[in-house]
Amino acid sequence: MTPGDPLTASTSRARRIAFESLDGTPLAGTWYLDASYPLPRAVVVVAPGGGIRAASYRRLAEHLCTAGAAVLCFDYRGIGASRSGRLRGLEANMVTWGRDDLGAALAHAAARFPTASLGVVCHSIGCAMVGMARNAADIRRVVFLAPHTAYFGDYRRLARLPMFFAWHVLMPALTRVAGYFPGRVLRLGEDLPKGFALEWAGRLHRDVGATASDRSRWGPLLDTYGQVRADALAISITDDAFAPPAAARSALDLYPAMQATHTVVAPRDLGLERLGHMAFLRERTGPWFWQQAAAWLLQSEAQVDYASRPITA
Repeated sequence: MTPGDPLTASTSRARRIAFESLDGTPLAGTWYLDASYPLPRAVVVVAPGGGIRAASYRRLAEHLCTAGAAVLCFDYRGIGASRSGRLRGLEANMVTWGRDDLGAALAHAAARFPTASLGVVCHSIGCAMVGMARNAADIRRVVFLAPHTAYFGDYRRLARLPMFFAWHVLMPALTRVAGYFPGRVLRLGEDLPKGFALEWAGRLHRDVGATASDRSRWGPLLDTYGQVRADALAISITDDAFAPPAAARSALDLYPAMQATHTVVAPRDLGLERLGHMAFLRERTGPWFWQQAAAWLLQSEAQVDYASRPITA
């Protein structure tokens, strides 16, 4: 962990680990375990969004942990605690993050708790990458938070033009000069490996196989997406510029065999003026979403009526 990381002062439940990606790349993660549940009903892997550190999901993981799940948060290669040295020259893109890194996290979780139901919480572009994992067919239940595929046409209409400039003009230009995307300097999340940044910037078509380059990269993975038969809960937020409700359809269409329930939440439903793309992670705005995720992943019949549980400052 780096200085200032929220997990530097560990809670009694947090256990840092090191493991390897499927191609041998060292990765870092944290288990959240509660002694009250030595045999958890579910083991859950958290798949972060692009350029978001695993530590940002601490509160979500702790909530799931206290509800009865064993939870593994991890960083993709080049991000957070899995970053080692300079990003220039690091081979990392959506495929290596989804197929190899997330695939290894799923395998590690399933091996540690073989009798527990395997679940995943995905956030943002993580929702599009989980289907790449070689063992994605083993997932029983999944929660998609703000699902999207990075296609610029799915951005919220009022923010589409400035976001197109930031992510599809500025990002590739800076990435080609620097050899990676310097997100930290620009206050746009973590620095991103060149391969991932250019793939995001290149999402100019709704169809992930629209170009010859896309087909060569994504084509072999499409069968894996088709093998995912998990029960899915997708949650979209109306004022999310990255992933408004329409973007969820693009992401869910990647999973033809998946049974999905799509819930759309407006800020007023939670008694707030704004939520946005990171509402799932914040202490003030996150609890309702964490409750929904726990109920879904632990196969509980208890559902929270968000209209009756407004969040107050």
